[in-house]
Amino acid sequence: MQKILIVEDDPAISRIERDYLELNQFSVTVAEDGEEGLREALKGEYDLILLDVMLPGIDGFAVCRALREKQVDVPILMVTARSEDRDKIRGLGLGADDYIEKPFSPAVLVARIRANLAQYARLRQGAAPDEALTAGALALSGFAAASVGRLRPEQAASRSRQNNSAMMFLMVQKLLCGF
Repeated sequence: MQKILIVEDDPAISRIERDYLELNQFSVTVAEDGEEGLREALKGEYDLILLDVMLPGIDGFAVCRALREKQVDVPILMVTARSEDRDKIRGLGLGADDYIEKPFSPAVLVARIRANLAQYARLRQGAAPDEALTAGALALSGFAAASVGRLRPEQAASRSRQNNSAMMFLMVQKLLCGF
Protein backbone atom coordinates (compact mmCIF):
# COMPACT_ATOMS: atom_id res chain seq x y z
CA MET A 1 0.00 0.00 0.00
CA GLN A 2 1.44 3.39 -0.98
CA LYS A 3 1.91 5.92 1.81
CA ILE A 4 0.78 9.53 1.50
CA LEU A 5 1.68 12.37 3.87
CA ILE A 6 -0.91 15.15 4.05
CA VAL A 7 0.39 18.45 5.47
CA GLU A 8 -2.76 20.49 6.04
CA ASP A 9 -3.84 22.71 8.95
CA ASP A 10 -7.58 22.72 8.14
CA PRO A 11 -9.09 19.60 9.77
CA ALA A 12 -12.11 19.56 7.43
CA ILE A 13 -9.91 19.50 4.32
CA SER A 14 -7.43 16.97 5.70
CA ARG A 15 -10.34 14.71 6.71
CA ILE A 16 -11.78 14.84 3.16
CA GLU A 17 -8.34 14.14 1.65
CA ARG A 18 -7.60 11.33 4.12
CA ASP A 19 -10.99 9.65 3.76
CA TYR A 20 -10.93 9.76 -0.03
CA LEU A 21 -7.35 8.47 -0.21
CA GLU A 22 -8.05 5.64 2.23
CA LEU A 23 -11.09 4.66 0.13
CA ASN A 24 -8.66 4.42 -2.79
CA GLN A 25 -6.31 2.08 -0.92
CA PHE A 26 -3.65 4.55 0.21
CA SER A 27 -2.14 4.62 3.69
CA VAL A 28 -2.35 8.20 5.05
CA THR A 29 -0.64 10.24 7.75
CA VAL A 30 -1.73 13.80 8.52
CA ALA A 31 0.56 16.56 9.82
CA GLU A 32 -1.18 19.75 10.98
CA ASP A 33 1.59 22.32 10.51
CA GLY A 34 4.76 22.90 8.52
CA GLU A 35 7.19 21.84 11.26
CA GLU A 36 5.41 18.54 11.88
CA GLY A 37 5.08 17.99 8.13
CA LEU A 38 8.79 18.56 7.56
CA ARG A 39 9.72 16.19 10.41
CA GLU A 40 7.40 13.49 9.07
CA ALA A 41 8.54 13.89 5.46
CA LEU A 42 12.21 13.62 6.45
CA LYS A 43 11.56 10.18 7.92
CA GLY A 44 11.54 8.95 4.33
CA GLU A 45 8.51 6.72 4.79
CA TYR A 46 6.21 8.32 2.21
CA ASP A 47 5.60 7.77 -1.49
CA LEU A 48 3.99 11.20 -2.02
CA ILE A 49 3.38 14.43 -0.07
CA LEU A 50 0.26 16.62 -0.30
CA LEU A 51 1.37 20.03 0.94
CA ASP A 52 -0.74 23.08 1.78
CA VAL A 53 1.01 26.43 1.33
CA MET A 54 -0.59 28.51 4.08
CA LEU A 55 0.49 26.62 7.19
CA PRO A 56 1.17 27.79 10.73
CA GLY A 57 4.85 27.97 11.60
CA ILE A 58 6.77 27.04 8.47
CA ASP A 59 4.79 27.66 5.28
CA GLY A 60 4.47 25.12 2.49
CA PHE A 61 6.97 26.90 0.25
CA ALA A 62 9.66 26.65 2.94
CA VAL A 63 8.79 22.99 3.59
CA CYS A 64 9.05 22.19 -0.12
CA ARG A 65 12.39 24.01 -0.42
CA ALA A 66 13.80 22.21 2.65
CA LEU A 67 12.70 18.81 1.36
CA ARG A 68 14.31 19.35 -2.02
CA GLU A 69 17.51 20.69 -0.44
CA LYS A 70 17.66 17.49 1.60
CA GLN A 71 17.20 15.44 -1.59
CA VAL A 72 13.77 14.05 -0.64
CA ASP A 73 12.84 12.51 -3.97
CA VAL A 74 9.10 11.87 -3.82
CA PRO A 75 6.32 13.72 -5.60
CA ILE A 76 5.18 16.87 -3.80
CA LEU A 77 1.72 18.13 -4.74
CA MET A 78 0.81 21.55 -3.42
CA VAL A 79 -2.90 21.77 -2.58
CA THR A 80 -3.75 25.35 -1.77
CA ALA A 81 -6.21 28.21 -2.00
CA ARG A 82 -3.45 30.46 -3.39
CA SER A 83 -4.26 30.65 -7.07
CA GLU A 84 -2.12 33.47 -8.44
CA ASP A 85 0.35 32.59 -11.19
CA ARG A 86 3.29 33.84 -9.12
CA ASP A 87 2.40 31.36 -6.34
CA LYS A 88 2.16 28.50 -8.81
CA ILE A 89 5.46 29.45 -10.44
CA ARG A 90 7.13 29.77 -7.05
CA GLY A 91 5.84 26.39 -5.84
CA LEU A 92 6.82 24.57 -9.01
CA GLY A 93 10.16 26.37 -9.09
CA LEU A 94 10.91 25.20 -5.54
CA GLY A 95 10.40 21.60 -6.62
CA ALA A 96 6.69 20.84 -6.32
CA ASP A 97 5.52 18.39 -8.96
CA ASP A 98 1.96 19.65 -9.20
CA TYR A 99 -0.10 22.58 -7.93
CA ILE A 100 -3.76 21.95 -7.19
CA GLU A 101 -6.11 24.80 -6.31
CA LYS A 102 -8.78 24.61 -3.62
CA PRO A 103 -11.58 23.86 -3.92
CA PHE A 104 -10.70 20.63 -5.69
CA SER A 105 -12.47 17.49 -6.79
CA PRO A 106 -11.39 14.55 -4.60
CA ALA A 107 -11.61 12.25 -7.65
CA VAL A 108 -9.31 14.53 -9.65
CA LEU A 109 -6.94 14.75 -6.67
CA VAL A 110 -6.66 10.95 -6.58
CA ALA A 111 -6.13 10.86 -10.37
CA ARG A 112 -3.32 13.41 -10.12
CA ILE A 113 -1.74 11.50 -7.23
CA ARG A 114 -1.82 8.28 -9.27
CA ALA A 115 -0.37 10.09 -12.32
CA ASN A 116 2.49 11.57 -10.30
CA LEU A 117 3.26 8.24 -8.63
CA ALA A 118 3.28 6.51 -12.02
CA GLN A 119 5.56 9.16 -13.49
CA TYR A 120 8.02 8.78 -10.61
CA ALA A 121 7.96 5.00 -11.05
CA ARG A 122 8.82 5.41 -14.74
CA LEU A 123 11.62 7.85 -13.92
CA ARG A 124 13.08 5.50 -11.33
CA GLN A 125 13.24 2.79 -13.98
CA GLY A 126 15.57 5.10 -15.85
CA ALA A 127 15.18 7.53 -18.70
CA ALA A 128 17.17 7.07 -21.85
CA PRO A 129 20.43 9.04 -21.56
CA ASP A 130 20.03 10.53 -25.04
CA GLU A 131 16.73 12.26 -24.24
CA ALA A 132 17.42 15.96 -23.73
CA LEU A 133 15.64 19.25 -23.41
CA THR A 134 17.38 21.95 -25.43
CA ALA A 135 17.11 25.71 -25.65
CA GLY A 136 19.80 27.26 -27.81
CA ALA A 137 23.14 26.28 -26.30
CA LEU A 138 21.49 24.82 -23.18
CA ALA A 139 20.87 21.08 -22.98
CA LEU A 140 19.25 19.41 -20.00
CA SER A 141 18.82 15.80 -19.06
CA GLY A 142 20.86 13.09 -17.43
CA PHE A 143 24.02 12.74 -19.45
CA ALA A 144 23.18 15.58 -21.84
CA ALA A 145 23.63 18.06 -18.99
CA ALA A 146 27.06 16.59 -18.28
CA SER A 147 28.03 16.86 -21.93
CA VAL A 148 27.80 20.65 -21.83
CA GLY A 149 30.22 20.74 -18.94
CA ARG A 150 27.76 21.83 -16.25
CA LEU A 151 27.83 18.59 -14.22
CA ARG A 152 30.02 15.56 -13.73
CA PRO A 153 28.39 12.43 -15.24
CA GLU A 154 27.62 10.93 -11.82
CA GLN A 155 25.92 14.18 -10.76
CA ALA A 156 23.90 14.36 -13.95
CA ALA A 157 22.76 10.76 -13.63
CA SER A 158 21.38 11.44 -10.17
CA ARG A 159 19.66 14.76 -10.99
CA SER A 160 16.08 14.53 -9.85
CA ARG A 161 13.04 15.22 -11.99
CA GLN A 162 12.20 18.19 -9.78
CA ASN A 163 15.49 19.85 -10.62
CA ASN A 164 14.93 19.10 -14.29
CA SER A 165 11.49 20.72 -14.06
CA ALA A 166 12.93 23.83 -12.45
CA MET A 167 15.70 23.98 -15.05
CA MET A 168 13.18 23.53 -17.85
CA PHE A 169 11.18 26.44 -16.42
CA LEU A 170 14.31 28.62 -16.40
CA MET A 171 15.16 27.58 -19.97
CA VAL A 172 11.67 28.53 -21.15
CA GLN A 173 11.94 31.87 -19.35
CA LYS A 174 15.29 32.50 -21.06
CA LEU A 175 13.80 31.76 -24.46
CA LEU A 176 10.60 33.75 -23.94
CA CYS A 177 11.85 36.64 -21.86
CA GLY A 178 15.55 36.80 -22.62
CA PHE A 179 16.67 36.25 -19.04
